Parts: sequence; structure tokens; C-alpha cells
Amino acid sequence: MRKLYIIGNGFDIHHGIDSSYRSFREYCRLNQEELYLKLENYHHDSDLLWSDFEIGLSDISPEYILDFAKIGNNDWDTSYKGMYAFVDGVQEEMDYLQISIKGAFAEWIEQLGKGNRESRLSFMWDDALFLSFNYTPTLEYLYGIPRDRICYLHGKAATQFSQLVFGHCCNRNEIEAKMPDDNELEDEALNEVVEFLMALRKDSDTVIQQQSDFFEALRNVDNVYVLGHSLAIVDDPYFEKIKQVVSTASNWTVSYYSDADRANIDRLMGKLNVPLNQYKPIKLGNIGNEFYPSLFS
Repeated sequence: MRKLYIIGNGFDIHHGIDSSYRSFREYCRLNQEELYLKLENYHHDSDLLWSDFEIGLSDISPEYILDFAKIGNNDWDTSYKGMYAFVDGVQEEMDYLQISIKGAFAEWIEQLGKGNRESRLSFMWDDALFLSFNYTPTLEYLYGIPRDRICYLHGKAATQFSQLVFGHCCNRNEIEAKMPDDNELEDEALNEVVEFLMALRKDSDTVIQQQSDFFEALRNVDNVYVLGHSLAIVDDPYFEKIKQVVSTASNWTVSYYSDADRANIDRLMGKLNVPLNQYKPIKLGNIGNEFYPSLFS
């Protein structure tokens, strides 16, 4: 295969699928009210949480969680009974959040629409492989791409019990550094918060290892197209692996929507050491028009 298409969330949004994190916020507000209110209350900046949900998860406030667990437990720091009840309360809250976040996310993905055929892009998929960061079957449904050409890097939604990979990129040391250290009596409860946040970490190294056959198949790729991906730092390890495997002479065509996206292209290409003459930013809607005649006329 000579071409690799990397598919991000903007690709689905372009096709009329309301898959933004703002949509997930509204879904939780209407369908998972308890979870929604807890997430709103446990974050320093709820708007920031929902604007980039994966990264925002790592900034859930441990102080707010501990304060919640202390409500109605005035002797949490004066007796063993109060202390055990306090730690148990934090553990139960963390278990609830972990299960509820993952379940709600899968439910939301499952109910998303299939997209608008009139919005299809004109790109050639012969001699191409697809790496999808999305959980939706848009490539299969709207374009008829064979399943064996697609790697769903973080899983594919089928039911609300689908195992979907998402989360922040902070390691244990970075998470522990976010924990307050002014009260030793809170240490055991804070350990529960750390384990909760670690459970919401996207383990990119493990995902890459699990998809090693797909990455090895990219060795003959000399054209990389990134369609609708925000190029958030959380996904840098995947792009580093791709750059390591594909031809060093590969040309990169990377779509953008906003000026911030445009700047992020330069950031990532610089980090990957892709020469200026080997990458080209382009508006997503112009991908097909610039390179190929329409396939759907």
C-alpha cells in the first residue's frame, strides 16, 4: 500500500455527525444527569473539561472530590471509623465515575448518526490503508471502504459495552504531582483518586503494540493524508510511530479547520522532523478537489 489516510473526529463532523465533545456534554446533561453534575462540580473549569474531554479528565480536582466525601462525616479526621468511612466514600465515588464515564461515552458514540452522503470527499482509496481515531463506521458506511483496510485504533462502537480507548496522556508521576500534600490524613483517599485517574489514561504504547501488524504494513507508504484530526498532544505517540515506519521521503497532506489547527500542524510536523517541503496544510473540504476528480459525480 502506498497511501495512508489518518481519520480524526473532524472527518465525522464534516459528514454531519455531531461527535464533538460539546455534543457529549449535552448527551450527559439530558441522559446522565448525575454523572453530568458530578463532572461539572469536580472540575476547576467545566467549560475546559468539555472542550477537550480526554485531556480535561486529568484535571478533575482531587480537593473537590475529598470535600464531597467529607460531607456528613465530621469525624473523618478524628476517629478510625470516620477515617475508614471517608476513604470508602472516595473509593465508591471513584468506582462510580470510572464505570459511568466509560459507559456513557460508549452509549453516546453508539447513538450518533451515520452521516450525510452528500458531504463525501473525493479521495482515492485504491492502494490505501486507513487509520481511524474515530469509533464510528463512517468509512465503511459512506465510502464502502473494506473493513480489512481500516484499523480502528481505539476500538469501534457496536454496543454500549464496547471497549473504547480514550483518556488523557498524563503518567503516574504527573498525576501524583497534581495531588495536594498538606494533610497526611488524606493520603489513602488520594491514592484512590490517583488510581481512578490512571484508569482513565490512554495507554498509547499498549495500543501501538496491539496494532503492531498494521503499523508494520505502513513501510511502503509514501503519501500520508491526515483528515479531520486535531493533532492534540495526547495522540503524538501514534504520529511518532507512523513517522518512524513510513518512508522518510513521504509527503504529508494535513487538513485544518481553524488557525489554531493550522498552528498545531506546524507544531507536530516540527516535532516529527518533517521538512517544510514534505508537508502541506489544506482545508478538509479541498482534499479531493485539489488532487482527484470527483468519485461521486
